[in-house]
Amino acid sequence: MRMPLPVGTHLTLSAIGTQHQITVQIQELIGTGASCLVYTAVCRDGEQNEFYLRLKEFCPENLHLIRQQDGSLLAADEEAFQRQMQSFIWGYQKQMQFRQFPESCNSISNVQGVFAGNGTRYIAMNCQNSIPLEQQELSLYDTFRVLRAVAQQLDNLHQHGYLYLDLKPANVLLYPETPELVMLFDFDSAIEKSRLSDAVISCTAKWAASEVLQQNRRKIGVVSDVYTLGGLLLYLLFHRAPEVKDRRSRAVWDAEFPDSVLAGTSPEIRRMVTELLRKTLAANPEKRYASCAELLAQIEPFLDSFQQPKPYLQTKLPLGNNYFCGRDIELQEIHTLLQQEKFLLLHGVGGIGKTELAKHYAMTYAEEYDAVVFVRFLDSIENTILSDTNFPIVHCTRSDGESDAAYLERKLQVLRQICTPRHLILLDNFDTGDCENLDFLTELPCPILVTSRVDYDGIFPQYEVDILSDESALYQMMAYYTKREPDLYTDAILKALNGHTMAVELVAKQMALHQLTSREMYEKLCAEGISGDDGKVRQLKDSTLREKTAFHHMEILFSVLDLSESEKQVLRCAALVGATPMVRQYFEVISDLNEAEINSLDRLIQSGWISEVYQDEMCILSTHPLIVEVLCEKLRPNSRECKRILIMSGAVASYIEESENAEQRFASVQWLDHMAHHIQGDDPELSYFFGTMCYPLYLGEDRYEDALWAAQQELRILRLEEDSRQRQFNALSFIRDIAAQLHDTETSEKAAAEIAELHLSAEEQLSDLSGILLGYITDRCDFEGTKSCVEQILQLAEEIGEPMKLASAYSNFILLENAYWIDCNSAFYLEKTLFYADQCFAEQTAEQEQDISFWSELGDIYRDCEQFSRAMACYQKERELFQVQMQEEPMEESTKLVQFQTAVAVCNLKMKQFSEMEENYEEAIALANQLYGEEHEETGEIWATYACALIDWYNAQPSRELLKKCKAAMEQALETLLEHDVYGEVRIANLMMRYSSVLSELGEFQNCDIVAAEALECFQKNFGELHEQMEWVYLMMADNYRKAGDKENAKRYYDLAIRVLRENDYETDELEERVEEILQGM
Repeated sequence: MRMPLPVGTHLTLSAIGTQHQITVQIQELIGTGASCLVYTAVCRDGEQNEFYLRLKEFCPENLHLIRQQDGSLLAADEEAFQRQMQSFIWGYQKQMQFRQFPESCNSISNVQGVFAGNGTRYIAMNCQNSIPLEQQELSLYDTFRVLRAVAQQLDNLHQHGYLYLDLKPANVLLYPETPELVMLFDFDSAIEKSRLSDAVISCTAKWAASEVLQQNRRKIGVVSDVYTLGGLLLYLLFHRAPEVKDRRSRAVWDAEFPDSVLAGTSPEIRRMVTELLRKTLAANPEKRYASCAELLAQIEPFLDSFQQPKPYLQTKLPLGNNYFCGRDIELQEIHTLLQQEKFLLLHGVGGIGKTELAKHYAMTYAEEYDAVVFVRFLDSIENTILSDTNFPIVHCTRSDGESDAAYLERKLQVLRQICTPRHLILLDNFDTGDCENLDFLTELPCPILVTSRVDYDGIFPQYEVDILSDESALYQMMAYYTKREPDLYTDAILKALNGHTMAVELVAKQMALHQLTSREMYEKLCAEGISGDDGKVRQLKDSTLREKTAFHHMEILFSVLDLSESEKQVLRCAALVGATPMVRQYFEVISDLNEAEINSLDRLIQSGWISEVYQDEMCILSTHPLIVEVLCEKLRPNSRECKRILIMSGAVASYIEESENAEQRFASVQWLDHMAHHIQGDDPELSYFFGTMCYPLYLGEDRYEDALWAAQQELRILRLEEDSRQRQFNALSFIRDIAAQLHDTETSEKAAAEIAELHLSAEEQLSDLSGILLGYITDRCDFEGTKSCVEQILQLAEEIGEPMKLASAYSNFILLENAYWIDCNSAFYLEKTLFYADQCFAEQTAEQEQDISFWSELGDIYRDCEQFSRAMACYQKERELFQVQMQEEPMEESTKLVQFQTAVAVCNLKMKQFSEMEENYEEAIALANQLYGEEHEETGEIWATYACALIDWYNAQPSRELLKKCKAAMEQALETLLEHDVYGEVRIANLMMRYSSVLSELGEFQNCDIVAAEALECFQKNFGELHEQMEWVYLMMADNYRKAGDKENAKRYYDLAIRVLRENDYETDELEERVEEILQGM
């Protein structure tokens, strides 16, 4: 342990190479580095004037130094002391050199010189006009100004070919006048990038990147300094150094935001800060910003946003390529009514032109509004407002993890604050009879224009949208698309279509695409039954009858299409997606369109059946609701013809819970829900689709009635399938339970009765329960539930009576005890397991003898029972069968091989076959790299088990070479696993504690302390200080301090381990005797 100079110490120091002397008095110790101690000191010149200095004392941590009573240092290894002192002096020379860079002269502390005294060297720096970073309270804005200033200086060093490598808060000083300028000092660790391969690398452990700590020169570079900038930002925000949890790829700091300068800031700012921290503190250097310039590019817009951070509405209308004509009178009437009412509903049949009328009203009167927001009604007012894609507000977006209710309330509050009479909201397709919560919008102080096919006359102010009053406008529309002059047949077509604007547009586009004359089109329409004798739509007063007439016209127009099979397939997919707008590329993927179908999609866009618009440089497809209805009626999309989109959609529904993008998830729910209610058929793929809709989607949305409906649809199809009784059992169980929750007693009791009628065999029930048990064991959260499941499995296994099932059932109790660390009389169950396992081994059937899974399962049972020689025999048989299978049916390397290699390696270890163990682990890792990738969590887990196996090997046969292998494997495992969240915090801490033991064996005590402290904090947080699990942790901590020769701390943790045993009613005599012996020997 280094001893700093006491506060108040007076020193007389002599400048190297001159007769100049200075007298200083130590004020405080302000920092420690790998090679020095840093003080604030008062200096008196010859005239007794006082000024402050930063004084760096050369006092390397890695050498055994003795501070004598007069304050001088005595080195045990004088040669090493002098050699490292030269590097210390080079740091002074580098600092002088860096001050010569024009961009850095005001940002690098002014060095007064190198001085001798106390048997060592001191560097004095003038810091009179600066403030230590830790003494300054900074706002969020100033925090990022400081970060920008430091990043600019590091970027400057990088441009001149240097790496800094030792950025930390103690090395950053602020000018009192402004945080725009900072002052850096301590350049001992700075090195030239060109000399990285042979330079001495030093750093401050708790602030340095992992590759710097590990001296991994292949990975050290500019990104290592980027990491320290992340550490600086973390300190400025939360006043702490980075920890392991901060280096994970999905790390979050939400719990710390409220107690920092980020308290009360918008979710947008918090997301930006999270992104900055993730891309600077990432464990993997490749996941960080590649340069300070990249980091600065993210900071600059944020600093600019402080000048104009307020949310606002922005005009964005999806105009597309639609052609609009006429309706001048309607536009004027709507304007008058909207000024009077502030809320107006445009009512009319589907396809009559309500949406286009509303959009062109906004265009015509654009000068009267600051912004016009076009919003599509989704399935409720709440969801309509929640979607930021659907209802955008600039500078107001949903934060990660923010609930629907919280964001809805926040977004409404923003709307109340920013909306004025000079804003217009267009609510399109409000085609619902349920106007609940419409007051969310009507209470806003801005006019609202709504389009709807539902008649709200007498409830809301309403304006009827009928056919164009000026028939010449219809001729204009026809001519626009066909590029031909109207004739008598054009007039006949318009009369036949009853002036329906969408029908006219579709006919005109169809004529243009297929080069049809007006006569040819008219004859096609007449052949399908359209004539002008029915009267115009506007003469049909009943709204239902008018809707039927419009729908009938669209049906006939569809019938006159000469569709190819590929065009029909695209339209089936469009019908299933519904009216939800979708990025074209995504539509092509989920529909699994081939080249011919993609060409058909282009033709359908040209003919008007599918709409295509560009928004934010993305091509967006949508289908008009009336066209969707027609397509569903005419094409009746079913599971046989739509198998490809059905399978892809089932996959989307399966993973919808894991979607981090709330907007994408919301849009997916819309079209998946539409598909579920419009697809027909009874193919097996449809039963799986309804299953995924029921469990992840509807239950995830808390839509229990829909979940019940989906389960019933799944059951309907399963009843038609052979060998589906087990899935019927699962579906019926769900229906029974969810119906009971919904107080639907009749449905629940009926499902229960059907379950009884299934008469599932014990084999089938055992299979279902085994799957449930796997979930219990993985989650480790319900001991009683797991135990009950294990007992039921044993009961069923006894009923079946097969030795393998009995061996497996009894071994579950061993798994139960290992998973929960609760005594389950494992000795009894071990005996039973081995009895039945030995019976299987000795009396396997001819079929079992050739069954790979039989030998694999039996090997695992023996391994769990620690019968390793018998386990190896089973695994060898498994390998032989697998090799035969691969010869008969050539296949690629599979994950089965990886599992086999690791299982055999574990047995090698237990049997002390260390060389064979190493070979099998290395082969498993090579296969995992090939199958999963080097950074995959599966590969990381194999590295972790390999590292722990190497520790066991070292304990049996100690050697420094093995220790180095242990360290490398541990670092690889941690680097990989910290990138993922699947491994678990406690398991990571367990691995880190083992890693600290390796470091202590290697004598790397500083790194050992840092790693062990983080692991200890995690254990205490999860278990508490006196949980029985903590005994092992405290013993590991004590052993680390014992190796470091720190008797005081070793005793403290040994005492804690003994206390844990006492608190949990265990005997302590044996441990106390061992501890006393250890301490006496220190």
